[in-house]
Order: sequence, then structure tokens, then C-alpha cells
Amino acid sequence: TMGATWNSVEDGDQWGISAADGMTISASTNEGSDWAVSGSIALGGGAKVVGGVNYTESAYLGLSFAF
Repeated sequence: TMGATWNSVEDGDQWGISAADGMTISASTNEGSDWAVSGSIALGGGAKVVGGVNYTESAYLGLSFAF
């Protein structure tokens, strides 16, 4: 399964891509210098690896758990 999203009304220009096996990639921009990219991969059992980076070069990588 694959999917795509785009939203230019609510939060500025945002787009995303999702694929099978719980992998997602999202990006947003204001058509200027502000941008962000994030993603996640499902590991199973409610666990995900998540990460992202933005135009200020702030980045994160971690684990997310849902019960």
C-alpha cells in the first residue's frame, strides 16, 4: 500500500508519502526558507523509530511506543 497527501490551506504547504509496513515520510515548507522533514518506521508491537530535521539544522532520532 502506498499513499500521498498534500495540504496547502491549513498549515502552509505540506506533503507526505506513506508506504507499506508502516513507513512514513512527511515534509513541509512555507515556500521560503522554512522547511522540515520527518519520518517513521514501524517496528511492531506498537514501537516506531522516528526522526526528523528542519531548516535550523535541529534534528531528532528516537523510539516511540503506543500501547
